[in-house]
Amino acid sequence: MDPNETLKNLRSLTKHIIKTQDMIPLSFMDSTITAEDAVQMAEWFEALDGWLSKGGFLPGKWERK
Repeated sequence: MDPNETLKNLRSLTKHIIKTQDMIPLSFMDSTITAEDAVQMAEWFEALDGWLSKGGFLPGKWERK
């Protein structure tokens, strides 16, 4: 996995989900994941990405010891 490419893709998909949230179906096939879940995940990712990009500390599970 290339973490730089993954981050680029996550940023792009996050923007797309948030921008088009009104067009997301209420559910995905037979899944229990809702459009609201997808939008919430995108918003959380965007917040975490912004935090880390500005020099914020890593989440505890990501810290190297």
